[in-house]
Amino acid sequence: MKYLSNKNGFLGIDNNFSFKEKVVIVPFGLEKTVSYGGGTKKGPKEIIKASHQVELYDEELNCEPYKKIGIKTLKPFKIDNSIKKALKKISDINHKILEKNLFPMTFGGEHSITPGCILPFTKKFKKICLLHFDAHADLRESYNGEKYSHASAIKRCLDYKNVSIISF
Repeated sequence: MKYLSNKNGFLGIDNNFSFKEKVVIVPFGLEKTVSYGGGTKKGPKEIIKASHQVELYDEELNCEPYKKIGIKTLKPFKIDNSIKKALKKISDINHKILEKNLFPMTFGGEHSITPGCILPFTKKFKKICLLHFDAHADLRESYNGEKYSHASAIKRCLDYKNVSIISF
C-alpha cells in the first residue's frame, strides 16, 4: 500500500512523527450515478484538506488519540468508470486492509460505494449493522436503470444476509 506523507494525509500530522497505523483512510471519490449536481469525486480530497483544521488534542481522553490509534492515508488512485468494477476495486482494497488486521475508513464519493466498502466486513463478521444517516432511504431496487445507483446503495447492502440497517 502506498501512503501519502503524514503532512498531506488525514489530519495533516507532522511528518516528523512516526507511528504504526491501525486505521487506513481510503480516498474513493466515485462520481458515477449522482442525480443532483456533481462534485462527489472531490469529497475525499476536501475531507482530508478540512481535517488539517481539526484539534488533535482530546480533553476527555487527555491525549492526542491519533498517536495511540495511528492513521495513514492511501495515495489516491484511478477509479474505473464502470460502477461494478469500481465496487469490486473498493471491496478488494478494503479486503487487503482487513487482512492486515487494520481498519479501512473509506471517504467517498457517492453513496453507491457503500456495498463495495462493506463486502469484506460481511465476509469477516457474522453480523454487521450499518448506521445510515441520510435524507433518503436509498432502498430502491434500481434508479434510472442502474441497480448499483446511489439511490439503491442501502438496498444493495441488504442483499448481504448478515447486514442490518438503522437509518436516520
